[in-house]
Amino acid sequence: MIDPVKQIIVVRKDLITDEKNPMTPGKLAAQVAHASLAPILEKAYGEPFSNRKFDKKSYTLELKLEEGSPIKEWLEKDFRKIVLYVKSEKKLMDVYDSIKQAGFNVSLITDKGLTIFKEPTVTCFGVEPLPHSVINPFVKKLQLLK
Repeated sequence: MIDPVKQIIVVRKDLITDEKNPMTPGKLAAQVAHASLAPILEKAYGEPFSNRKFDKKSYTLELKLEEGSPIKEWLEKDFRKIVLYVKSEKKLMDVYDSIKQAGFNVSLITDKGLTIFKEPTVTCFGVEPLPHSVINPFVKKLQLLK
């Protein structure tokens, strides 16, 4: 049986369903895009991307991947992404912490609070692309975001 490589992104559904100040579809799309790209950039730089200081007008990004690397397979095949949800920030952090403690590259996304939200707000996280059998134990109880 094939063990497909996929990237998991987990979002807070409570922010989408908030009756007073719901996260718009555009904001959700931007946050999920951040969550997809951040773990790849962090892999390339070897540190959280937010820590990088850019003092030049341009830069080169080099991603060195070993043969058989899940990220290499993901990049060369179908860029499979699965967007799941949790109902609260606490649950998001619980799942995030369990994946991080297992040693995987996972990027927590915090909106700066300049538009929809009035203060910095944790919205989602993205996990480096991993085989289904590796990541599924951490997220198997979560549902697809619809």
